[in-house]
Amino acid sequence: LSSPIVQRTNEDKPDDSPTFFQSPPVTKSNVFLAWTPPAQPNGIIRRYEILFSEKAGTSQNKTANVTGIMATIRNLLPSTDYVFRIRAFTVGFSDYSEPVFVQTSKGPPSPPLNLHVVENGTTTVQLRW
Repeated sequence: LSSPIVQRTNEDKPDDSPTFFQSPPVTKSNVFLAWTPPAQPNGIIRRYEILFSEKAGTSQNKTANVTGIMATIRNLLPSTDYVFRIRAFTVGFSDYSEPVFVQTSKGPPSPPLNLHVVENGTTTVQLRW
């Protein structure tokens, strides 16, 4: 019998994109994201790139690079719709995933301006702003 010959092919970019899913919690300024790796990574996934922006298109795209399969995106605006996409990197990038749309929760209301007492009774007070 002859000795077996083992040969490894070179890495390539992933054939498909990660599968995105978003799960709670969503706060007024943070969104937690999680995903599954590409089914055909064609090598070792070295990182993921998350591309996100306001859905209304009023802001430029931002990116976040992570090495795991989950991330918390911080410092977002309250009560704002965002769109997220992700891609994997081996020796090249996969295509971006399908978009995920998330709305951050509402923040607390602003304090009233020019607050002053209008009437002051023995058991009540009336305020105006």
